[in-house]
Amino acid sequence: MNARAYLVLFLFVVWSVGSGWYYVCNIKEVCSNDSKGKQSEVPLAFALNNFEPVAASSFDNLKADLLSTLDSSNVLKIVGLYSPSEQNASGFDNLGIARAINVRNLFPEIDDSRFVFEGREQGMDTSHKLMDAVEFEVLIKNAFVQETNFGAVIYFVSSSNNGEINSAVLSYLDKVVQENKGQIIDVVGHSDNAGSEAENFTLALGSANTIKDILVSKGMDAFNVNATSKGETEPIADNNTEEGRAQNRRVEILIN
Repeated sequence: MNARAYLVLFLFVVWSVGSGWYYVCNIKEVCSNDSKGKQSEVPLAFALNNFEPVAASSFDNLKADLLSTLDSSNVLKIVGLYSPSEQNASGFDNLGIARAINVRNLFPEIDDSRFVFEGREQGMDTSHKLMDAVEFEVLIKNAFVQETNFGAVIYFVSSSNNGEINSAVLSYLDKVVQENKGQIIDVVGHSDNAGSEAENFTLALGSANTIKDILVSKGMDAFNVNATSKGETEPIADNNTEEGRAQNRRVEILIN
């Protein structure tokens, strides 16, 4: 077979493959996601520079799962994500906060007091028509434990560090160990201003060490848990009332 015949055969093969691909992918529309760059469906999505959520059919299942985990002891944290390249015309500090607050409207069953909102800058693929730009977290919030963005605050009803630890606290510490093995955790004790400054420093350190000991007993590496005290120096409430003093008797857990 001469060179010209080889060329004709080669062109015929290329034409056949190309024609077959066009028929399957563009006419029958059964090409793979990679071939057409199709984006997989997410429950809630946002258009570029927009803060109005677009709900897919799968959102109903996500919502049902979240509602089933919520009770009087926790709150729903909604984190709105945004790219630094997006334009913010929402009137809020950032597009992430605007997205989180608008997602809240999809949960009319939940009281406003049960929500926490956060806007978080994050590198995202903005080439798609719709972006996955929201995350949910269920945070513990009861009389003894209140989760924060950095860990949690544990409250003590009594100024004594010899009391029995509440089961809600123990349950939360189980969660800390399960989710953060290998992480560095700072445990910081605080007190009210009843007694001398030295006594309050010691009491707060005792509370921090109590929490550290529990974490270690549940599986945390002792070298990864640092217990310190700030005594009475950082009150968060009025020490002139019993309620305020109770709020000041606390231990912060900071997860690094």
